[in-house]
Amino acid sequence: MAIILKPLFEIFTGDIAICNNVLYNYIFLLAVGELAYYVSYGVVGNLYSSGAITGRSAGSLVHWIVRLPIYFFAAYILRALIWIYTFIISVPIQIWWVLSGISLICLILFVAFRIVKKVEPKQLSEKN
Repeated sequence: MAIILKPLFEIFTGDIAICNNVLYNYIFLLAVGELAYYVSYGVVGNLYSSGAITGRSAGSLVHWIVRLPIYFFAAYILRALIWIYTFIISVPIQIWWVLSGISLICLILFVAFRIVKKVEPKQLSEKN
């Protein structure tokens, strides 16, 4: 079964690029591939232990079916995280300080209005 499924896996995952640097891309894909392998190995092991699957070909099929989505998911999550990191780094620090200040002012105003709104009905009931 691995003779058929491993080349299919390589065809599907051959064009995935996490970053533009070739060396870093190989390192990241190696880490993602190992992660997908160990997770799928654990899933298949648990299925064998519980008796849900029996036989070598069933285990191989489940292994590759579990491994492929994990590989895609982990690779594209890592790619998104790298994109977010490069975006944050590309924005000048002054803009981040201004955005942080505006966010802090909005948070303070929000909390102040919430406190005033809670205090107001109590004061009205005390006057009556």
